[in-house]
Amino acid sequence: MRRPIKFILLILILSLVSGAFIMNLTSYVLVSKEVETAKEAYNSIGYIQIDLSDGNIDGNVYDIRELLKDDPMIAYEDCNIYTLGISDNLLNADYNTKVKFLNDESTDTYFSIRDLFVIVKPENIRTIIPAKDRYDGVTLESRVQALLGGYPDWIYMLDGKMFNDGFFKIVASKHESFTTNLIPYINDKIIDELYAFEIGTNYLFRCEQIIGAQDSYLLKPPLYDGGPLYEKINNIDEFNLDDPKWQKMKEDMELLDINTRSFRMIATKNMETLISTQESVGGDTLFDGRWINYDDYKSNNKVCVIGKDLFQVRNLELGDKIPIQYMESEFHDYLITKKKIEKSGRTIIKVML
Repeated sequence: MRRPIKFILLILILSLVSGAFIMNLTSYVLVSKEVETAKEAYNSIGYIQIDLSDGNIDGNVYDIRELLKDDPMIAYEDCNIYTLGISDNLLNADYNTKVKFLNDESTDTYFSIRDLFVIVKPENIRTIIPAKDRYDGVTLESRVQALLGGYPDWIYMLDGKMFNDGFFKIVASKHESFTTNLIPYINDKIIDELYAFEIGTNYLFRCEQIIGAQDSYLLKPPLYDGGPLYEKINNIDEFNLDDPKWQKMKEDMELLDINTRSFRMIATKNMETLISTQESVGGDTLFDGRWINYDDYKSNNKVCVIGKDLFQVRNLELGDKIPIQYMESEFHDYLITKKKIEKSGRTIIKVML
């Protein structure tokens, strides 16, 4: 009697163990299947980013990275590095970008990538529109004689001719746009000086394009730190930027020139790991060519991906080579420092919307 009971108990125990094993096996198979399904939909799950918007600087992305690396359930890999690239001869297509928000008076940081250093010849001098009296501001209706620094796209057409035969309005307003705030470097004395300009004489200015007005520019602060607001040029043929007098202005112009050839870059082992390239997420869309893949990384292929706007504005074609210098910068869209890291040539294989 005892043996049948023991036998039945043994069968029950084996059944329970087998059932538990089968259930665990089934769960494992189902989970594995779901993981494989997820792999088909995503090449990456996420990325690390510290939120410093509330002023908290205690976050450490490197500690989090080490935590993820030590987790056996997470396949972690450094696939992307965000940096700045400078081309030797290719202008970017960011000349219409609104970047005033990048300037930070509290830290004395100014990107000034919309600045122009230009020599003009006034043809007419009048008050600004609208104005209550002459001291609200002055407009110099001029013709461009020489562009010394800044985006040529604001002055020149693709065929090399100037827009509107070089017509160029410099606006010196006493107040900031749409406010009653006074502009510190525009006062009654300066406005009187501008009204007294000699028609037909060349003057050097530093100015900034007025967004939405192709031929109108705001008069900027001095030509260089500690310098004058403008300079009369008696003989444009004898103007020499190598004169020690213009050393500070020349440094600003060189930085400005570099920023016209700067590009926000992502150095990646595989573009398919980017969130924006996941078809199920939606984001970047192929216009022509292909994505960079892991084979390119293993083979050290010198290839790159560019935006559609740059591709069209600069008349590029697939297969064109772009010399690029990798640069260190406090901000990976525009350059503040000038520390060069590496130089390489990249070939376009893809254009992105």
